[in-house]
Amino acid sequence: MTNAQSISSSNRYDDRPFISDLLTKHSVAIKSVQDIIQANDVAQGICNKAINSERYDDIWILRFVLSHKGNVKSASKSALKTIHFREEKKLNEMGDMRHRIQNLGDVIDAKRFSGESLSGWELFNSLCGEHAAIQTIPDDNRGLVLFCDVGQIDMDRVAEEIHEEAMMEYYIHFNEAVYQVLDGITRR
Repeated sequence: MTNAQSISSSNRYDDRPFISDLLTKHSVAIKSVQDIIQANDVAQGICNKAINSERYDDIWILRFVLSHKGNVKSASKSALKTIHFREEKKLNEMGDMRHRIQNLGDVIDAKRFSGESLSGWELFNSLCGEHAAIQTIPDDNRGLVLFCDVGQIDMDRVAEEIHEEAMMEYYIHFNEAVYQVLDGITRR
């Protein structure tokens, strides 16, 4: 039985390839990108830190290879920029952020949430009306879906009250939390 035949009948229309098949198919490109990263002294130092020892693995590199359609030079350049950006913003030091994703304008969600909010969430949420942004995962094997009613976000107050740096920090942290959700799904 091939991997494609082992998909359950509820997913019979899901023809996405398995990660293991993609890793095999693109192994040469992945190895080439790894070699380029390891040849960069700064990136090598970042990748070899204890907290990063498993982060920059074959699956992580595969995403760059696929998004750059197998172009090793382009994938390597993008991966190196990402490694440097993640180090500069200390994203690798933040740990698991998936549990910090909250809806905007959702009173029930805000009441039941007991953890630490993402940086800037409280201010941004205060500028949102009811159900401004709701996140859900309707299928455990697919990604997160965001429903956003931009009419419920007071853009004038956002522009007046949230400085660009604070908004950037909120979005970087929110995107990191979403990335962690998606990374967990693709690694199953």
